[in-house]
Amino acid sequence: MKTYYPSLNCYPSSYPELSGKLLALLSKAPTEWFKPVVINPHFLDYGSVRTRNELKNLLAHGFIRHRAGKGYQLAIAPEEAVRLFAYRDSQTKARVIAQILLNGSTYARQFGGDTSQFLRAVRSLEEQGVIESSCLPVPTVPHIKRRVYTFTQRAKKQ
Repeated sequence: MKTYYPSLNCYPSSYPELSGKLLALLSKAPTEWFKPVVINPHFLDYGSVRTRNELKNLLAHGFIRHRAGKGYQLAIAPEEAVRLFAYRDSQTKARVIAQILLNGSTYARQFGGDTSQFLRAVRSLEEQGVIESSCLPVPTVPHIKRRVYTFTQRAKKQ
């Protein structure tokens, strides 16, 4: 029996950022069928096996549909697909920024979500140029490095 999730916020996946990117790609042309040969070049950094597994996950939970010989197609409204993932993404990023401001830019162990969610959001913010990270030695134990996040000049101007 399939389990249908109301949003990606409660969707069990080890790669939710890949799920969001796959849904974004499929929502650009909701009536077209995308074969794996067309999808895989967009996600080379994730690898074809991980992409295929994430497509199977999305299929199992009712977000997309599959037809042999045709490929994959979005099974929900495109606006809903974009909105569902954008909510999770923006909420997490807002919490990460708040945590960086609160903890003086050090790695936020007290982050309300899980560590992987925090790191995904940080990676995304770094790609956008909002924050930058550096490793600094801990003063009392120099062989241990501490990751420090700071806002870029571009982010300070905004």
